[in-house]
Amino acid sequence: MASKKINKILNKGALSQSEIHELATYFSVPIQSIVSMYNFKKPIKDGCYIILIHPSRTSNGHWVGLYKFGKHVLYHDSYGTPPPELIQQKCKGYALSWTTKEIQDLRSNYCGQYVVNFFRHVFNSNDPYIATEHYLNQWAG
Repeated sequence: MASKKINKILNKGALSQSEIHELATYFSVPIQSIVSMYNFKKPIKDGCYIILIHPSRTSNGHWVGLYKFGKHVLYHDSYGTPPPELIQQKCKGYALSWTTKEIQDLRSNYCGQYVVNFFRHVFNSNDPYIATEHYLNQWAG
């Protein structure tokens, strides 16, 4: 049973970097980095990255996930959009794929929760691609 603090974070909506870290820690999701897309650097180590996508350095953003395993990079945006060019450039040399199913309403601000939940499903799975498919199939559409 989740603590009152975790339940509050789960139901809050838009999350800060520290709240995402706390949520990931609670669900045993090891995060390599929680970072703005402008500060996301190579080389990319194996693991989970939570990245804030935003059109300018001063604007509000949208949390997405990037999972690197071996020579593969799996990018997840709950809106179902591909990674921005800046992220694609940082992933050159890896087999980059991304989810295309929209599971979050564009008016919703629960992207941080979706990213942590995505990692709960794919991290430590035998096949992250199959785990991603199972994760996405939870939503109709």
